Amino acid sequence: MEQFDAVDQSGKRMGRPSLYSQPIHIEIVMGPSHDEALELIKKGEGGMGRRSREIQQGVDLNNLIPVHNENLNPPANIHCLLLAVQLKILYVNLEKTNVEKKKFHRLINGQNKRAKIERTLLIKEMLQQMPRYGIRYPTYAPQYTVEEHVPLIQRFLDLRFPGKYRISVFGEQGRIRPIWKGAERAEHEIALYLKGEHYYGIRNLNALFGSYYCIDCEAPYTQKYAHRNKCIAKCPRCCGIGYGFPCKVIEGYSKKCLQCANTFKNPDCFKRHTEKGICKIYKRCEKCGHIYRSKKDSAVTQKSDSESTDDSELTADTNNNGHICFIHYCNLCRSFHKREERCYVQPLIPKKEHEYLLIVFDFECELISPTRNKQEWQHLQNNALMPLNAIPDDENYQVHHVNCALLMCSRCIRNDNWKNEKTGRCKTCGMDMPRMRTWTAADFLNPLREFLEWLINGLGNERSWKTYAISHYGGFLLLYTLFSLLI
Repeated sequence: MEQFDAVDQSGKRMGRPSLYSQPIHIEIVMGPSHDEALELIKKGEGGMGRRSREIQQGVDLNNLIPVHNENLNPPANIHCLLLAVQLKILYVNLEKTNVEKKKFHRLINGQNKRAKIERTLLIKEMLQQMPRYGIRYPTYAPQYTVEEHVPLIQRFLDLRFPGKYRISVFGEQGRIRPIWKGAERAEHEIALYLKGEHYYGIRNLNALFGSYYCIDCEAPYTQKYAHRNKCIAKCPRCCGIGYGFPCKVIEGYSKKCLQCANTFKNPDCFKRHTEKGICKIYKRCEKCGHIYRSKKDSAVTQKSDSESTDDSELTADTNNNGHICFIHYCNLCRSFHKREERCYVQPLIPKKEHEYLLIVFDFECELISPTRNKQEWQHLQNNALMPLNAIPDDENYQVHHVNCALLMCSRCIRNDNWKNEKTGRCKTCGMDMPRMRTWTAADFLNPLREFLEWLINGLGNERSWKTYAISHYGGFLLLYTLFSLLI
């Protein structure tokens, strides 16, 4: 709270509204201990043994399907939940043509009589169909909640459209995990968004979180290939992923593959794994039960994809492409060891540093001392820019001279050579160039234009490293004038 008070006090001095003028949502995330992390990994939660974060983020209104039922006749005006489900079902089955898109847009946003009648019919249709399937959905309720009424709609969809739709409801405050989600996977996801006791449809979950999102893992991800390896909706036998996976077990069916030693409980799963060549990639160790990735000419152990099913001693199989029994890949320490061995998070390896050029510029003033900067002082006198003829004796005396830029690079900063007057033999800064450059407005010249010309062309167009130009309080006026010259 002391940090909040400090920020609030600083904002008041700058004329900003108080930090406490609006409700504050605080999320506290605690990491698990070593033992808890291992238990989470065994359960397949999170993959890295960490709990999902609760984040604050804005919601793109263009990604939500608006649900306008407030101006409909009763009881349709209180059934935004049913209308949101119906509109989302229409959206997932919508043909990707301009004509159909315009019709759907008129349906959800139209305020004419026809659009209102169509939205009302969508609500009435679901209210009339539910009793036929034995679902007692209240027509008039004070409030339609996620915990009580969404499961009724999911049950109706399961009975009328088996395996077709699954409902998931997300809420405010940017929570990564849904508030509620149907138990069984389906062909289409009916994602809804609850905001202020009103339901909206979500056009695309990826756009909602700003990255790829897996509804089964209930987590966002950035790399598709890495996520496929640990997704819970993946079959470990045939590597199928998504709707219909993992493959269901068929009673009485059991077939062992002679190439990979895996036992299959589904004929389609066995056929799929042979057609896709999974035998050549994943194999099962008959000694310890591990399913590991096989690589040719591998001299190191490979990452295991399943737990051990045997308690025998540690054995090495040199014929299994480097696989060692009861050794698994740990995501905590990023190394191979036995499951019962403790491990710790390894330190981060710093990335290779890349050279860069740094230019710090200010178009307000440069401080030049007559005793410390005699050459610059003489240059001012020769160009009639010095207001005094005699050199002052005071060492603290300095002349304010506008428009300057300091040139340095990462290597000169590390070697402490950036303090020298010239760059010397540095190839990044330029050979034997003055570090401090100044420009003047004399002779009706534009210092800003000269600075840009020097920055873009004067330093050499052949340089391949990055150049960072940092201004002193440039956000007030300087950067605007520079951008205007660039445009």
